Amino acid sequence: MPKKRKVAIDAKNKQVNFFKNDFLEFFKSEINCHIIGRVISYDKAHHRCDVQPLPLQSDGDKRAALTEVVVPASVWQMDTFFQKICTRVCLETK
Repeated sequence: MPKKRKVAIDAKNKQVNFFKNDFLEFFKSEINCHIIGRVISYDKAHHRCDVQPLPLQSDGDKRAALTEVVVPASVWQMDTFFQKICTRVCLETK
């Protein structure tokens, strides 16, 4: 009985190269979790803001603005804390 030949699934590494090169670059370009941006507008009541990402796309165009971005509680709570301190200090100095 002859032995079965082993068949390489990805002999020329086409799938591996696709995942390592093309797909990874596409995936990284679609994640906007850590990107420098400028706050366009801020809603203090609902703690939401609109952000314009500053880095340009690969073709030189601006990225689309991110709307209704949730502001972390650590940021807006510190803002309200410092605002209360400033109003108390201003009242005491007057």
